[in-house]
Amino acid sequence: PNSNSEWKIIQRSSNTNEHMLGRGPLLLLAVIILILSLTALNLHSFVCYPQRANSGSLVFEPLEIKHSSRISSTNHSLPERDDGGLGIDAGLHHHRANVCYQGWDTITTSELIERATSEGRTKTCAEEFWKASGEMGGRRKEMYPTVAVCMVGNSRTLVEKGVYRRFDDNFMQRISVRSRVALFMHLKTWDTETKQQRKHGGFRPVPVTTNALGPVLRTLKPVWLHLETKRPKDKNPSANPKCPLTAEAAKKRKEDAFYVGKYQERFLAQMKAMHECYREVTSFEQASNTTFDAVVKVRPDVAWFFPVKTAMELLHDRPTLVTHLTDQFIFSPRRYAHGFREFWDNYTACDSGAWNGAHIPELAYKDAFEHQGISFYYDDKKTPQVIRRFSKHEPSAAVACRRQRRITNETRCLELVYDFDDAYD
Repeated sequence: PNSNSEWKIIQRSSNTNEHMLGRGPLLLLAVIILILSLTALNLHSFVCYPQRANSGSLVFEPLEIKHSSRISSTNHSLPERDDGGLGIDAGLHHHRANVCYQGWDTITTSELIERATSEGRTKTCAEEFWKASGEMGGRRKEMYPTVAVCMVGNSRTLVEKGVYRRFDDNFMQRISVRSRVALFMHLKTWDTETKQQRKHGGFRPVPVTTNALGPVLRTLKPVWLHLETKRPKDKNPSANPKCPLTAEAAKKRKEDAFYVGKYQERFLAQMKAMHECYREVTSFEQASNTTFDAVVKVRPDVAWFFPVKTAMELLHDRPTLVTHLTDQFIFSPRRYAHGFREFWDNYTACDSGAWNGAHIPELAYKDAFEHQGISFYYDDKKTPQVIRRFSKHEPSAAVACRRQRRITNETRCLELVYDFDDAYD
């Protein structure tokens, strides 16, 4: 170098080269790891998901609000894509027995309800359901779990197209991917007076007519239907007089006493109805000496705005958990499903004074399932559903949106739940 400045430039260049040489092996190792990872990912796609690798398509498509395709009245099964039993994304396979619903599209709603509630029909549906399940045979049958869904409660907004059609699209047809599902319905058409709660706001009653249920039943096609069309004369017909619910007992358990007194029947009637629906599920099983793989509870007045997880996913990923969103949705593997009946069995057997068990539905189910031996009662706030009220302007409508975390933007949630009914016209 001819000067001090030239010497400094050469020195900096030398230091930079030494630094780059020191990092060279690390950069080379990172590149090798990246190449191996991409190779392994591609191999996994071709081995485990051959249909996906060949077509580049995914089963869980973005939600389409427009109602572009429906199950036909003559063919109640959707086409299946055969992937050799290698993955859960083989396409929709939803069983709806034709014998059970023969003529439903051509008769009046009153005649339909008479048939749907007839005593012998459920047995016929059970025999056909299990016969179709057994025809799969062997390992193929194991790839198709069977699921019983109990829809229990006041009908309310179920009769809105944006409720019952999205329940069919985003719940029934989605949970039944590579599964066979039977729907049991225990509904009330009458409703109680306006309900007020400190935490959840108020909402008005929404009574419905049996005639309004016609499109609902033709779309959802339950294997069992029970309808309560008249308000009981007794204000608390479900109460056990030997075992009253008291504020003192609720306080000892550090629970809200909201369902003690005026709103007691709301709590007890729900637990009784679910007990009755579960009893029908077990009768359905006994008709063919076999069992479901899972039992599910859902509310009628809920809008399922996105597709739910499949039954196979829930059973595979959460085999020792019961998944729920408050008491609006509960998915239980069959081994724990007696939790649906435990509260009512214990409450009706109580004759020793004040009831010392749970005083609200959420905790009643939680206690029961934990007693059945589950590892965890998982409150999945990503469950894509919201209770739909009479109007989105009622205080409880916004509260219902905040119960879930699938859509965190409240305005967007209310829009999805209330403003897309015309898409189903």
